[in-house]
Amino acid sequence: YFQSHPAIQPATVVVEDRAHPSTSELSPTWNRTDEWYNYRSNPRERVHVLAALDESSYTGGTMNGDHPIAWCQDYQGGRAFYTGLGHTKESYADPAFRGHLLGGIRYATGHTQADCRPENGYRPLFDGTAESLADWKQAGPGSFTRSDDGTLTSSGGMGMLWYPGQDLGSYSLKLDWKMASASGDDNSGVFVGFPPSDDPWSAVDNGYEIQIDATDVPEKTTGSVYGFRSADLKKRDRALNPPGEWNTYEIR
Repeated sequence: YFQSHPAIQPATVVVEDRAHPSTSELSPTWNRTDEWYNYRSNPRERVHVLAALDESSYTGGTMNGDHPIAWCQDYQGGRAFYTGLGHTKESYADPAFRGHLLGGIRYATGHTQADCRPENGYRPLFDGTAESLADWKQAGPGSFTRSDDGTLTSSGGMGMLWYPGQDLGSYSLKLDWKMASASGDDNSGVFVGFPPSDDPWSAVDNGYEIQIDATDVPEKTTGSVYGFRSADLKKRDRALNPPGEWNTYEIR
């Protein structure tokens, strides 16, 4: 993979997957000093990119603006994690970098779950910025608050944040979520397949909810289509990370 590198210098790392255990505690952008590798080819089509370099933030990048720097993949029945960071001794005194390494090791050794399939053909509906959040609408009471790290936190009422930007037909939707309650009793979900409306009950009455709540009965628990179909609970339990850790849904 390795082709060349410029001198050690500061650069900005853009975190693309904030659900993976190696990147879940990082901010959307991570400014650090390191030795930045250029690679012989871009691995993006073959791996799941976790973080990439902003080549405009330093000198010497040769990958034409798409510069993966950390990634993971399922490989021949096993798991692989790679990071191009850590070429300075100071890196190992940095709690953020040590957490990055630990999360990668936990994934590779099977101590936690993550989706490491390549992501090709997706486009973001929310990218952590206030500008992209402005494309969404709140239906009913309650609210969603955007934090400085780009995450959204729901509060109050039987409300729903929905995306009116485009009617979607056949699609795959990926999103990252975590439960705040230590018990896993967080009654929430992701609604799909409902007609546009500012009334949240329209989604309840006319759509389908993919549930987020690990404490309810089988047809109303995490991974189920609420009230219609239970998740495979054994597979769900193997894949589900505990409260406080990120999980990933793919809904299609």
